[in-house]
Amino acid sequence: MPAVVDAPPPRRPAAPPEPVHAYPPHAIRSDGVGPYHIGMDMKDALRELPEGPHLELLQLGKYANWRIVRSEGGDIVIGASADAKNQVGYVAVLGAEVARTQAGVRVGMTGAEVAKALGKPQEPGDVIRDRRIDEFEGLPGVRFVTDGSLEAPAERAKVIAVLVARPSEDPEARAPSVCHTGGALASQRGDLLAAARKGGAPVDAVVRFGCVTAAAPEAIILGGGEIAVVAGDPGKLRRLAVVPAAAEFIGALDLDGDGKEEIVWGAQHKSDTELALEVHALRWDAGRLVEVLADRPIVIGVEAAAADGVSPAQIDLAIELRANGGALSVGGIYLARIGGKLRELAPLQPMNLRLEPRRTPTSTPDVPAAADAPPRGDAR
Repeated sequence: MPAVVDAPPPRRPAAPPEPVHAYPPHAIRSDGVGPYHIGMDMKDALRELPEGPHLELLQLGKYANWRIVRSEGGDIVIGASADAKNQVGYVAVLGAEVARTQAGVRVGMTGAEVAKALGKPQEPGDVIRDRRIDEFEGLPGVRFVTDGSLEAPAERAKVIAVLVARPSEDPEARAPSVCHTGGALASQRGDLLAAARKGGAPVDAVVRFGCVTAAAPEAIILGGGEIAVVAGDPGKLRRLAVVPAAAEFIGALDLDGDGKEEIVWGAQHKSDTELALEVHALRWDAGRLVEVLADRPIVIGVEAAAADGVSPAQIDLAIELRANGGALSVGGIYLARIGGKLRELAPLQPMNLRLEPRRTPTSTPDVPAAADAPPRGDAR
């Protein structure tokens, strides 16, 4: 009698492999953070999320329009421009433990600690900023956003976020000109302050340099509610002009490409009902400073803020200004906090402000005080 052989069990198809996710700490690089790469399709980024995809919209009128997802409990934000391409445009790190650079740099370190690990920060070149944002040659496209003003010492400026995005300009074109470094005037701070006002400008005055009236560097001094322009050689300094200005940041840019720079200044105003940015530009014309731009390019009201789940008082802006073909380009970074914790970060959509054309001396208006600036623009 033949032996009975048991039939083999039926074969079952192999189960698909479980997705493998990357977990923190992620690597901060020039092209992204961990598995999230600049330029990748947002659909691919969604597959990498260990918590599962939860797509959100960040819409602030004309100022920002992003599709975003959050990873690591919200400490990493991945944003894609809300257009047909749907590609990742930036990755932001908001938490200390979720990501770091190869040198160990992370959120929570001071600017001095970051510089010790990565070297001297790049000079900002032809850009005006209202706060300390450091970039380094070894990590192009990576910005370390701090809580300190531009004047804050590096050891007192704490990194609150790291933003990875495409570089906003050619790194080789970033070196500041002698107009902005000040040349021989750079070491004359005390004498410059003394020449700026009778009895000297406040010791905490902000000093910038630019070629406002000629090709040689001049000092632009902000202090005591005034802007003063001081020129000359060391030991022979003279004040050329002074105008009132309730400014928080200041600098010089050649906006119309004529070889002479305009003085650009501005301030943010925050209340329970709106956050507004005012920007002014002054040009040297016929022996005096003439205001050629006064605008409020960014105004975020209650309704626009509520769309992001915050109030205007919870919003902060890190402003960046550049010259752009006869116009002033206004951009920067949008930040929002809830309960004191940074929850949102996104690049702002740059917008161009046009200058008034040059006027004859007889029709040149006086420079108004900041309070006289006409209100324009809104996102409500």
